[in-house]
Amino acid sequence: MAAKVKIRIGRIDGGWVDRARPYDVVVNDVARGRLRRGEETEIDVDPGVQVVYLKLDWCRSKSVRLELEPGEEVELRCKPRSPLTVLYGITLGRKNYMSLVRV
Repeated sequence: MAAKVKIRIGRIDGGWVDRARPYDVVVNDVARGRLRRGEETEIDVDPGVQVVYLKLDWCRSKSVRLELEPGEEVELRCKPRSPLTVLYGITLGRKNYMSLVRV
């Protein structure tokens, strides 16, 4: 059996947008946890291709596609949208509402 892969996702502590709302962590279209402001979570997955995104109501981040080797550890960071662009984010930009990047 291949070693699991650890995906660590952190959400920045700053900002006012969504400060009281958790983001759902979705891996391969399955909700795997929730992430509140300033929190970090770790998810164990199988090696291979994993697609990760965050979701809040009808909005979400862009997907991050990861090709993972056994025993690998990956770190992702997320942050909310700027307060100046929230209206756009909940309408036309709903598939890029928050930022999620590999670090």
